[in-house]
Amino acid sequence: MKSPTANAIKWLRSMGFDAHQDVPAKRPARFVTVEQVGGRFADTIETANLAVQFWDSSWQGAEESARRVLESVDSGSKPDGTAAFYVSGLYRFPSTDGIPRWQMTIEATINN
Repeated sequence: MKSPTANAIKWLRSMGFDAHQDVPAKRPARFVTVEQVGGRFADTIETANLAVQFWDSSWQGAEESARRVLESVDSGSKPDGTAAFYVSGLYRFPSTDGIPRWQMTIEATINN
């Protein structure tokens, strides 16, 4: 079965982002995390809700990264193996330790 999280991470890396499933132990100045926060599985189709977080040393940098991905998705770009991929939310999402971060929520459909 294909992983929606792994597909999204690979896609973001192909766009030049330093993307991970978890926050790296040694945080770079700019990186992206992707985690599955919901969804369902039925027979051969998995629907996943993904939280994509854009971490940066500035609010402007985090927002610019998020908007770059939004524009890419809006123009039809999506991870390989993904039947449907759309942004359902984009907002400023401060981390608990004060690091600038924006979050994008994505709904993805994977044909397994």
